Amino acid sequence: MNEDPTGGPAFPIAPIAHANGQVEYGGEGMTLRDYFAAKAMASIELGNAIVYSAGKGSPAEEWPTNVAKISYKLADAMLAERERKESDL
Repeated sequence: MNEDPTGGPAFPIAPIAHANGQVEYGGEGMTLRDYFAAKAMASIELGNAIVYSAGKGSPAEEWPTNVAKISYKLADAMLAERERKESDL
């Protein structure tokens, strides 16, 4: 089980050792939580863009903040379900 509440790195980059002894250090990249939230946000954004472009509403000032909050709530739910599934193994 993963104890990291962010799910850990989504796309880590391993260090590369060159023949001349130089090392290029990798990075952790975004967290799995950020990745899940970005995927959720894309769906929310697309759905709302369609509604707004059809003239059925206009985004409120707090709409971007609400989209971000909902995206991270969905990401947290995905991580929790992932953790639950791993514990069932």
